[in-house]
Amino acid sequence: MVEVCLICEKNKSGTKLKEGFIINNIRKIKKIFGIAKGNKLVVCDSCMEEYKKRRQNFEKTILLWSILGGILALFIIIPSVLMYNIYEILRSIITAIILIGVLLILVGMVRYIPKLETIPIKKTILPKKKSKKSTKRR
Repeated sequence: MVEVCLICEKNKSGTKLKEGFIINNIRKIKKIFGIAKGNKLVVCDSCMEEYKKRRQNFEKTILLWSILGGILALFIIIPSVLMYNIYEILRSIITAIILIGVLLILVGMVRYIPKLETIPIKKTILPKKKSKKSTKRR
């Protein structure tokens, strides 16, 4: 497999990305249509800052859509609860769960930036701690 940077899309080596649910499904779809290249996704060192920005933006977007989905679910469920009809309550809960699930999957597929397989560690030298001498009074 050729290693390709997710950000600059060039053949480079770098930090590997986790291949989760979404990446695996995209690969399956590409194999079905015969357009799969079989590349290994990485983030090269020169693109690491851009990757961090995109990943942070993706996480904020998912959080925002989750909050909006929760508010939408409340708007779907509250009228049923006010009518005191158990069947309407169950139907609205199921509808809300399906709607939120579809919404999050669509947002996730469009703006997905996978996590790094390993987090690169920057070597920093920490100052040595001064040991406290115990002073005992006699």
